Amino acid sequence: MKKILTLLALSGFLWADSIPEPMFFDLIRPLDSKRGELEINTLAHKNFDAKNTNTSIDPFGSGQTTTDREKIEWAPEIEYAVADGFALELELPFEGSQLEAYKFGAQYTFGKPFEGYIHGTQILLETTGEWKKYNTTLLYLGGYRFDKTFSTLFMLGGRLDLEGENRSQSFEYLANVSLFANISHRFVAGIESNYSRDKESNYVLAFIPQIHYEASDNIEIQAGLSLGEATFARKKAFVLRAIYCF
Repeated sequence: MKKILTLLALSGFLWADSIPEPMFFDLIRPLDSKRGELEINTLAHKNFDAKNTNTSIDPFGSGQTTTDREKIEWAPEIEYAVADGFALELELPFEGSQLEAYKFGAQYTFGKPFEGYIHGTQILLETTGEWKKYNTTLLYLGGYRFDKTFSTLFMLGGRLDLEGENRSQSFEYLANVSLFANISHRFVAGIESNYSRDKESNYVLAFIPQIHYEASDNIEIQAGLSLGEATFARKKAFVLRAIYCF
């Protein structure tokens, strides 16, 4: 019986408890994280078809309030679970060699109110590399596993500037919805959607089909294609994330 269970696990036919993370707008550790988990990873995306008529902001970048320099964007980050279900993060978004922002994050898991569902919250604080502009993001997180193969994860909330006379007008509604399929014990296929809209109806919408490959117990590689449209911009980009867990 033990051999049969092992073979099923290797074939991806056993229940996969943990819900995958979106690649572009990732979590601060999975919602079921355990104390002491440590991860470092780097996100990189390279445009191959892009247009932005307002380069004073970068609607598709990891530092959304920064200037669009039209170069390769990459963002190393470190994530650590200080307690079961509670994790902290530091992220450093770059564009080319320019440090664009500092991002600090905290995430707390509420628990599993019913079978298959887990939820929590995340708060982010972002400031530009010159420490001149600040914004904060607050999200509700929810994940549901339908069966051994399919699962979904969503994030709903908003982002608000913390400085300036018109900061109340800067509020943006945010939504991220992703669907995943565990196609084997090492491969996950998914599609991620990111949407934001401000009070003036300016919007950003992006779809990111992606594949996750667990190369070993410590290393995971994620790759995808970002297809984005915004009020004044569009973008097609290759996206890659490399992850190492201790």
